[in-house]
Order: sequence, then structure tokens, then C-alpha cells
Amino acid sequence: MYRIFITSCLGMIITLAGCKKEESSSTPTTFTLTGLTAGTSNLLTGNAVNVPIDFNITAVFSANVDYTTVSQYSVTLKHDTSHIPITYVVTANTLSIVPTATAGLLSGAYLTLSLNPHLRSTGGLSLAETDISFTTIGIGIDTPPAETLPYQVLYLQFNGNIVDLTGNAAPTYAQLSYTTDRYGVANDAGYFQGALAGGTGDIVELAGGNLIPPSMTLSVWINIIDVDYGLGGRGILGMSASNGYYFEIGGDTTISTEPGVITFASSNRVYPDPRRFGFGGRIAQDTVLQKYRATSTARTSINSYNANSVTNDTAVTTSSKGVFTLLIDGWHQFVMTYDSGSSTKTFYVDGKMIEYWILGGTNHGLKGMALNLSDTTGLDPKLAIGYYCSRINTLPSTYNYSTALNTFIGAIDDMRIFRMALTSSQVTALYLAEQPPQ
Repeated sequence: MYRIFITSCLGMIITLAGCKKEESSSTPTTFTLTGLTAGTSNLLTGNAVNVPIDFNITAVFSANVDYTTVSQYSVTLKHDTSHIPITYVVTANTLSIVPTATAGLLSGAYLTLSLNPHLRSTGGLSLAETDISFTTIGIGIDTPPAETLPYQVLYLQFNGNIVDLTGNAAPTYAQLSYTTDRYGVANDAGYFQGALAGGTGDIVELAGGNLIPPSMTLSVWINIIDVDYGLGGRGILGMSASNGYYFEIGGDTTISTEPGVITFASSNRVYPDPRRFGFGGRIAQDTVLQKYRATSTARTSINSYNANSVTNDTAVTTSSKGVFTLLIDGWHQFVMTYDSGSSTKTFYVDGKMIEYWILGGTNHGLKGMALNLSDTTGLDPKLAIGYYCSRINTLPSTYNYSTALNTFIGAIDDMRIFRMALTSSQVTALYLAEQPPQ
């Protein structure tokens, strides 16, 4: 009996176990792959789906495997062009392949297993080049419609950590815990418990490029505890508050003391302009606030804007379900898109278009210009989750984390940013792919 451990430069560990024995008199003349499974999934059928995320791949061959030929050169598992760290176990004609990456990294992922002629039998026969692709169960970076993948610049799964699977952004600060997600998986969604005193609320901050591109889509799943939402809003996420963009939910004294307003606000262009409110860059006068109100028809409306800036305010969908009913109903997906080519901004709830605006004027929407906050004192270009802006952002003073008691209370999951405006059909496809079992 032998057992050998080998660690590769890619962090792979090879465990080899078995008993040496002579080839039988009927020595095989070919070396082929005769079986390939992951759990109960047969990978040889081609493009298998719903493969368990904690899978072990079992490859069975027509002859015993020469363990000395098993390496990162002969057996690889990749997501796109990135190697997934794996370990190997060789026993006679069976090769077990075990990913060592976290399950979250592999959920909803399109993976490719490659075997090449460097892999040989104990009789010296080489395996023909073989590539097998399959998709793991659940949602992940490969979930959206395929044509949108190159445009995804942020994807946070909140599966026990803050990792942007696009590699575009990195957390600079994280204070939160984790809770059960909409699929019933424990510790698979971020939980924000709000503030016990000013400056104590849970918050995540990320730095990275393309977090407010010329055209964009922001998609996020949230679940609030309605008793914590009375008068006033709670910031769910934002970049420099009203100087950039933010998303909030709160009450409205003109409606009720319950959570009755959903706001997706964006200025989306900051530049030095001392004529506006005494400091450069704030365009709050032109900020568009998208509010989904708890009226009898759930009519959306716009508040706090220059009337000349909106040329089309169209309610696309009406419903008898008010915002309070919607928000206490569990998990929901919220999406905001902005198309800089048409200056069109659209708001979706659970895959359905709620309202869109065609914005006019040079100061409205992104208009093909990237947001630049670095040259304005008091504005911080970090993306915050759990509040309207980062902890050190000080403009405007009404969104100051150090004194804030209105940080987010609830759960957040599967947050994505795209550097393109998804179409209505793409938003619907993303919702259907991400929605929990009905």
C-alpha cells in the first residue's frame, strides 16, 4: 500500500493511494474515459446542470492510472480562464477530483474539466484530449444571460464573506453578520442589524473601478424586518449619497408610519461647480428620486427634481399591492438601470418594470461621463452597503455615518453591478434565474 502527497505550484495537493500490481495478461491497448460523475450527475452527457456545489468528480478509465502522470498539467478544472484548486486521489483505474475552493465560489458556475495526453495508464498509454463542461447548482457569476457576463463589474454573494467574484472591487471595511438566504441556506446572506448609537451601524465598504459606469445596472435582493421601518428612510447602499447614487426604503408621513417608500436616487455626475450649494460637485437639485409609494395603485412618483429635467414620467406597471405589503413579504429583487445613450432610467421590482424616465439636460443622468469624486473634499468614492455612503464621506452633512441611526436593518444578497443597461427581457431573465422556489 502506498500514499503520496504532492503540493503543486497552483496550491493543488495530490493524494495517491493504492497497491501496485502487475498488469494482467490481457493488457489494455487503449486508455479511455469510461465514466465521469459528480454526485449523481453524469458529466459525460455533456453540459450537465445542477451539479451539487460540494461535488467530488469521479473519473473511471479503461485501464489503471499511472499516478505519476497526474498533475496540474494533465488534469485541470477551470472557471473561465481561472484555475480552481483541486486535490486528486488515484486508486487503480479511478481518479477522484475534489475542488478545494469554497462552495460559494463554485455555485451557479460554468466549469470545464480538462484531461490531456499527459495523463497515462500504468501501461504507458496516453489519454486523448478531453474537455467536459458542466454547471453547478444555484446562482452565481454565470447566472445572468450569457451576453451580459463580460459587462458584470461587481458580484457579491454574501456567502459568509465579502468577495467580489468579478475581481473588480475589494472590501476595505466590513462589519456585518450572516443569515439564512432566500433558498433556506444558513449563513448565505449578509445581515445588517442597524445602529445602537450613532456611527455603530453595520456597513461594508468597497473600493474599485467601474462602480458607476456611463451606462449601468444595479441589482440587489433585500429582506427587511418591517417593524424597524417607521418614519424616515434607511439607506441600503450608496456611493457618496445624493452626490452619486443611493437606494433606501422608509416611511412617509403623508402616507403612514409603515415602510411605504422605495427610493433609487442618482445624480451620477459630479464636477466642480461652486454655484451649486456652495461647493463643487453636488447636483442634489437635479437628483431624481424614484419612489414606489403605497397608494391604492402602488403608483410610482418622482420627488425633488427640476421639472424641466424629466421629459417623460411613465408609470408602466400598477398594482393593488402597496409597498408595505410588498416589503413585509420576504425577499425581493430591486433593479435600477441607466442607459446613457437614450438617457433612460428604469426601475424594476421582482423582474417587472415599474417605471421609467427619459432624462434631459446636460446635468442629468450619466450622459456618458464617469463619476469623479476624488477632486471634491468630503466625497468618498467607496461603495457602501448598509448606508447611503462610506463612513468618511461627509457631504452632504445629512448623510453623516458618525451620527446616523438610520443604517440598514435586514438582509442583503446577490448584489450585482453591470457596466451596461440590461434590457427588460434580461432583467426578467436574471430575476427568474435568481428567484427562490415558488
